[in-house]
Order: sequence, then C-alpha cells, then structure tokens
Amino acid sequence: MSFRLIEQKTFTEPSAISLIFANLIPLIGAIFLDWNILDIVIFYWLETFVIGIYNIVKMMTCTGGIIKGIENQIIALFSKIFLSTFFLFHFNIFVFIQFFFIIIFLGPDGFQQEGNIKDLIDIKNDGSYTLLIGIIGLFLSHGHSLYLNYYKGKEYQKTDIMSQMFKPYGRIFIQQFVVIFGGMLIMYYESPLPLLVLLVIFKIFSDLIAHWISHRDTIS
Repeated sequence: MSFRLIEQKTFTEPSAISLIFANLIPLIGAIFLDWNILDIVIFYWLETFVIGIYNIVKMMTCTGGIIKGIENQIIALFSKIFLSTFFLFHFNIFVFIQFFFIIIFLGPDGFQQEGNIKDLIDIKNDGSYTLLIGIIGLFLSHGHSLYLNYYKGKEYQKTDIMSQMFKPYGRIFIQQFVVIFGGMLIMYYESPLPLLVLLVIFKIFSDLIAHWISHRDTIS
C-alpha cells in the first residue's frame, strides 16, 4: 500500500480529523492556558481510560471470530461478558502500571508544581473547565471513529473478540512511550513551550499512524 493512499485516506477521513481535533486540546492548553508537561501527560493518560471503555463496547458487540461460531446466543453473550470482565481486570492493572511509570520518569515532585494537574482538575478554580472539555473531546473523537469504522464500516462483523481484547495495548504503549519520553526531554530542558507544542504534534502523527494500522482494511 502506497504512502499516497495512507496520506489521502487516513489523514483526511472524518474519524482522523476528529482525532486531530481531540489532540489539539492539549496544544491549546500548552499555548494559551499554561498547561505544563504533567498536565499534558495526565491528559493523555486519561485517554487510556477512554480507549478501554470503547474497547469493551467493541468486545460486547463484535460478531466475528469465535463468537461467529457459537450458535447459542446465551453462550455467546456469556462469553462476551466473561472476556470483557477479564479485559477490564488486566487493563486496570496496565493503567496503574502506566501511572506508576509516569511518576517514576517524570517525578512525584512535579505534581506539587504550581499550575499542575491539581489545578487542571479543579474546574471551579478558574471556570475554564479545560480538563472536562478535553475528556468530552476524547469521548467524541473515539466515539466518532467507533461509529464510522467499527459499525458503519462493518468492522464488528469480522472482529474476533480474543484479538480485540489485546488490541488497545500496542497503540497505547506507543502513545505513552512518545509522551513519557518526550516529557522527560521537556523537563530536562525546563519545559520550553516549543517542545511542548512539538510533543503534541508528534503525538498527533503517532495517533494517525496507529489509526491507519487499526482501520487500514476499512480505510482502503
């Protein structure tokens, strides 16, 4: 598959555009709302929860793979519930470990800095509601992709629940590696704004590549 096809059908399709807009939230925060690196990293960490929630939706509604071979609908439903619960268990462990690495690499002292995530979460602090708006943006972006690719694109008909259970990990690992490594670099250089902006832009491109890999059959 050529780069030209990736560029035309991945970077300009509606679900990719909504993904870009969701990622513009921390970019706006860095430029106009004094977000620091911890604000941005925690914002992207919260995206992990959104991805996990929508993955459970995908697992519960897929009809391909082993689910397709189960004729009894009750057994099929029970299988989906069991595997979704198992996913929820190990995914929460993954999220906890992810936060642990954020603390290790970016340092617990950063959470005491002025203008950090505590102020970002305190939506009553300045009335900006920046984190709330960001979370809504993440839900809308991933929900838009879910509708267009998974349901309208009929991905659910060929999705195997076993492979879907582990599918989010690759994308999240790449995203968080980019964010945490970039965050370490930014903290080393005392969080200059240009590097914050560069980190968000790099995150957008890594998301778009992961988006194409995840939905290349639907896109092409």
